[in-house]
Amino acid sequence: MKYQFEYKLTEQDYLNFNEFHFFNSPANKAGIYFWRWSIFWIFIVLSVLLASTSRFVFSGISLGVSLVYVFGLNRYYKWRIRSGILHGKKYEKLPYPENALLQFGEDAIIEVTPGIEMKIKYTALTKIATNCSTSRDCIYIYHNATQAFLIPFSVFEGEQQRTKFLEFINSKIPQGATL
Repeated sequence: MKYQFEYKLTEQDYLNFNEFHFFNSPANKAGIYFWRWSIFWIFIVLSVLLASTSRFVFSGISLGVSLVYVFGLNRYYKWRIRSGILHGKKYEKLPYPENALLQFGEDAIIEVTPGIEMKIKYTALTKIATNCSTSRDCIYIYHNATQAFLIPFSVFEGEQQRTKFLEFINSKIPQGATL
């Protein structure tokens, strides 16, 4: 094994990853943009129509709803993720592994979590994200469109080891898989 990391993921690590993925996925970006502004303009038009018929209270409510929707969507999404984690804790089934062991060999990555051992070839990697605003404490190594290995910076002894690891992983991934 070239590199081996054993670590615990936290609730905050999982939240940061989901926030990063949600707001950086091309499909999600387009969907968020479309729905956020479509709903906003529908409520703006509705409030103008209500105001023109002297229903100012309903017009104000409609305008308020549009503003809350536009500016509250990010908070709502974060709340939904957090409530999913709390639901998982209640039934002792978290959506992420708390303990993980990642082994980086010459041709594949092996992830060992309680009850699961998964081997992913480097050719299956699709994206690596680091030094992003929400990945400031982790490296995300995507192995499909929605799943990634989360490697907290705390597993590295220092900046030099993290840099060497990133050089190693960048030499193994397909062309154009970094972010």
